[in-house]
Amino acid sequence: MRAVIVATQSNEKIEKEANELLSGILTACKLDNSNAAVLYTDKESGTDLQFIKTHYATSTIILFGIAPAAFGLPINFPPFQIQQVDNIQFVESPALEEMISDKSLKMQLWNCLKQIFIG
Repeated sequence: MRAVIVATQSNEKIEKEANELLSGILTACKLDNSNAAVLYTDKESGTDLQFIKTHYATSTIILFGIAPAAFGLPINFPPFQIQQVDNIQFVESPALEEMISDKSLKMQLWNCLKQIFIG
């Protein structure tokens, strides 16, 4: 599995827009159901680093709206900074709903993801 994407649940009012944004991100990174998994979580569900390591073999995890330390990483790091932990590349990004209407956030994320998935 090339990537696991973990995103916080979107507000129902903008869920369609958030899903369209995520779909566009996956397409741009050449990711689909065969090489990526998208997991939606809320704060109580317990989707964390240990869960991912147990259930998925991946080299990249992208967090949307989840702080690295809250996900179970030993460090926090700024959004859009690629961080390597246990042979997995991590990227933290604002929640999808924050990014929908913010072109600069989308560009920062794209510049980061290009380094991982495009070359």
